[in-house]
Amino acid sequence: MLVRGTKHLLDIVKRNGGATFDPHSFTTKESGYSVSIEDKYKLSENDTYQLLCNATVEDYQRLDEIIDEAVELGHMLGFWVNKGRLYIDWIDVLDNKQKAIRIGKENNQLAIYDLNNKKEIFLK
Repeated sequence: MLVRGTKHLLDIVKRNGGATFDPHSFTTKESGYSVSIEDKYKLSENDTYQLLCNATVEDYQRLDEIIDEAVELGHMLGFWVNKGRLYIDWIDVLDNKQKAIRIGKENNQLAIYDLNNKKEIFLK
């Protein structure tokens, strides 16, 4: 899905509880296996509420900076909300499930995400 800007991206995250975002093409990914490469940002409940419900110009600018950083480093971004907190990770999306599982374990992840079936695959 084409993302029409950071506000639209946040709307998708809020509506779906998360998103797998390719900042190079400004699209969300709908197939493959999402695996976190590095845990980057964990927002507090207050900051999550602020960003998803009452975002300011400064919030959008900070998200643009995170997107720019991901582009520079060649990563995609994984967004998800869990227990009222927003998490943003550097991720890769792979077509091969076994390779995604191996990389997830190498990076000490609890799970990878199956975008095709919209479900977590727990690793531990």
